Amino acid sequence: MSFLAIILIASCNKEAVKISPSPPPPESGTLYVTASNWVHNSDGSFTSTFYNLMQHGYGTRGNLEVYVVDGETLISVSYGSISYMNGAFWSGHNSKDIWISCRLAQSSPPPAIRIKLVFT
Repeated sequence: MSFLAIILIASCNKEAVKISPSPPPPESGTLYVTASNWVHNSDGSFTSTFYNLMQHGYGTRGNLEVYVVDGETLISVSYGSISYMNGAFWSGHNSKDIWISCRLAQSSPPPAIRIKLVFT
């Protein structure tokens, strides 16, 4: 009887040791977000930040392209400041977060803006 118990315990231990590998991060992808939580900075600009997108697999394999979506038009803000809505818009990122910043002629924040993020 004790011989049978040892075999069953040994079988259970083998199954419990199996470890499933985690899937690799995506190699590319598109994500739509909305810039709507604008923070008024001390220099007069506004910033909307998308937290922790870079560290969860996005952007770990190469480039990040950032676009303002204006109807059917995509306006790149990946490579410096662009003129939009009577002001200047630009994007930035670090190892964890992505942000959209702007400086407008008026002192109120911009409305919610749809943003397309393309990770390649």
